[in-house]
Amino acid sequence: MKSSNIKRLMITVTSILCLGASALAGPGPRYIMIDGTMMEITALTSDVTLKNGCKVCTNGAVISPSGHVMKLHDGDMVSAKGEKMSPSANHAHGG
Repeated sequence: MKSSNIKRLMITVTSILCLGASALAGPGPRYIMIDGTMMEITALTSDVTLKNGCKVCTNGAVISPSGHVMKLHDGDMVSAKGEKMSPSANHAHGG
């Protein structure tokens, strides 16, 4: 997979998690503009392993490479590195 495709996947996963479950409620996909590209956001259908080994699970858990489990709740966000972010931090960085 090319680096740009990996980056796009990581951005999409991060965006899904940043918007929280409430943004995914209701019919159809949601859309978001990221770096000048319109992206379609849909719910995760399977777990995703990030480049650094963090695993983002469909049940809202983020598992670090060392095995530490962090459970996300509605509105919680996670960066492409698997780190929990506050909504204000995401907004400050253009999210």
